Amino acid sequence: MDIEALTLFVQLAELGSMTKVAVAQNSIQSAVSRRVTALERECGAHLFYRTVLKSLHPR
Repeated sequence: MDIEALTLFVQLAELGSMTKVAVAQNSIQSAVSRRVTALERECGAHLFYRTVLKSLHPR
């Protein structure tokens, strides 16, 4: 885990949307999603509840 992964986690918790984080980081949603999945695998747990409306809530 590095500082970029932690920054991503904080931004996602604050903004509640991978798309909003992607815009904030000048990236694309799929890249953010892959990074979140990698972080969750590294931690060995799901870090966010994913909803049908694609909003995220910290666990």
